[in-house]
Amino acid sequence: MFPPFPDTVKIDVPSGLANDLLKAAESLPQYENQDFYSPDLQQHICNQVRAGSPDGFDWLTGKVREKIAERPYCALVFGLRFDEGNRLFVAINRAFGELVARPYEKPRAQLVHYIQPSTDIASSRCRHPGSSAAARHHRSPCTGRRPRSKTAAPYVRARGYRGCTSPGSRS
Repeated sequence: MFPPFPDTVKIDVPSGLANDLLKAAESLPQYENQDFYSPDLQQHICNQVRAGSPDGFDWLTGKVREKIAERPYCALVFGLRFDEGNRLFVAINRAFGELVARPYEKPRAQLVHYIQPSTDIASSRCRHPGSSAAARHHRSPCTGRRPRSKTAAPYVRARGYRGCTSPGSRS
């Protein structure tokens, strides 16, 4: 059993800020997943969502930066409500740099990818037998090692886990 995340990595987003960010994201048109590969579109989405609450957006991204700069190099963000088109998710992540992924190829190679048992595959390159390809791309913050790169993973449903396998947003 993994230890629970420490309280020091948790960020509670006030409901007013969550509503403002969601409203700004939903004011944008819907985009196809392939469109998110464009750095210019990513920056446009980030700018438009930030305009909905500049101080709040800067507070949130600043808090995440603080959390990921120190052990265990992760942030658990509570209270955000994500739009169906992933615009808020793209906006927040773009604040940390360009989003990149393998070239688009459904169902697995997508910039915004929903990890589901039906679309994930077993990975022989993992240290743990039965691990998935998605798990191979993440580094557990419980190890205390600095991550190689940033990985963001929103979980919008309670999963019932208390350990390192259930992050809200992690780097």
